[in-house]
Amino acid sequence: MKIGVMSDTHNNVEPTRKALDLFRSHGIVTILHAGDLEDPIMLEYFQDFNLYLARGNTDYLHAEINRKLSEMGKKPMRIFHEMELDGKNFLLTHGDDAIFFRQAVASGAYHYIIKGHTHFTEDYVRNNIRVLNPGALFRADEFTVGILDIPENSWTLFTIS
Repeated sequence: MKIGVMSDTHNNVEPTRKALDLFRSHGIVTILHAGDLEDPIMLEYFQDFNLYLARGNTDYLHAEINRKLSEMGKKPMRIFHEMELDGKNFLLTHGDDAIFFRQAVASGAYHYIIKGHTHFTEDYVRNNIRVLNPGALFRADEFTVGILDIPENSWTLFTIS
C-alpha cells in the first residue's frame, strides 16, 4: 500500500491541487494530512481520497471543517489519529505539541509518526519509530509532499512547482 502524505497546505489552492494530481497519478487512495488545512472549502479537492486529517495550530475553523467532513462522509479532523495501515501502526499529528510528540516517540508504540508544523521535511528513526514530515505547500523554500510505500518502507519526496 502506498499513501500520500502532506501537511501545512494553508489554503494554498494551486499547489494543493497539483499535489493531489500527483497522488492520483501514483494511484494513491489514502492521504495523511498533518494539519493546517485552514478552511473547509479546501476539502472539496480531497473528495475522492480516503483522508485522515490532523488538526493544526491554524485550523481555527475546526468545527466547520468537521461539519464539512461529516457531510462528505469522511472521518473527523482530530488532534491526532492512531490507525493501522497495511499492518503498521501510525500516529498522525500536527507536531506543534512538543510534549505530546516526545511522549509518542518515547512510547515505541508506532511504526510511523507523521507530523508537520515546521514546514521542513524530516525523515529519521527514533526508538524504532520512523518519523516523517512531508514539508509544506505554503511558506517553504520548496513546496513538498511525500509518498510512503509501506511494504517497502520507502519514502519519496516530491517537489510541487
